[in-house]
Amino acid sequence: MNSAALINLYYWLSPVFLILYSSAGLDMRISIPGASPAWHYLYLGACFLLPCVLIKRPTARALFALGESSVNIFLLLYGLLNRYFQQLDALSNGMEGPGIINSTDILHFALAASVLALGFYGNPLVRTKALD
Repeated sequence: MNSAALINLYYWLSPVFLILYSSAGLDMRISIPGASPAWHYLYLGACFLLPCVLIKRPTARALFALGESSVNIFLLLYGLLNRYFQQLDALSNGMEGPGIINSTDILHFALAASVLALGFYGNPLVRTKALD
């Protein structure tokens, strides 16, 4: 299976991530610190609809994957840094703070990093430059 097919599969599975988030509260796809659930639904809807529009444009689809996964990684790192500072603040006040990272964050980071790599190396612009 090539990278374009894997990226398509990832975005076609967006409704599954939406169902997991709405029914079980599992947030494996996007981490938006302090945001209301409406932002999660909007983000997952955009991740499902935009690649459907870009299905015939592999370069645009790969660029969308690059942008989406970059935003995803940025938000994940922002959330981790925010929890780190909350932990430091709680410890300085003699209390126990929130955990910094959990298994969902690790899975989230692995998914986002994989899509970032697939979007980069599967991009037709990168492949043609590598062949030159």
